[in-house]
Amino acid sequence: VDWGANNYVNPPFNQLKVWLCKAKEEWKKGKNIIFLMPIRIHTNYFLDQIQPLIESGEVSMFVLRGGIKFKGYDQKAPFGVMYLHFPGPNSKPGVNKNGTDPGASVRSDQVGQAIPETFQARARVP
Repeated sequence: VDWGANNYVNPPFNQLKVWLCKAKEEWKKGKNIIFLMPIRIHTNYFLDQIQPLIESGEVSMFVLRGGIKFKGYDQKAPFGVMYLHFPGPNSKPGVNKNGTDPGASVRSDQVGQAIPETFQARARVP
């Protein structure tokens, strides 16, 4: 299933590899993607598949400062969370709606300001 032009992806965290593969596939088709995930930068998949894209400047990574509380839960997640921005052809990596770089970390109460406003569509199951 093809995704829309702009996608916000909050995948099941136990299926990250499948969803990251789908995100990369859609990004290569020119889709704009914000991908929420736990901070797991020590994994082989991240080191082999994601880190090179970040180092090349093709993809931006942002850490959400202060953690995140998911809807329906009383407490914040017991792990750190970040998002990756896979920019489409008409956007710049890491640039928000005001055309400014939100920085390497964003407080959890600033997520709406840091994520480009064009990301209103939800991604479909890969």
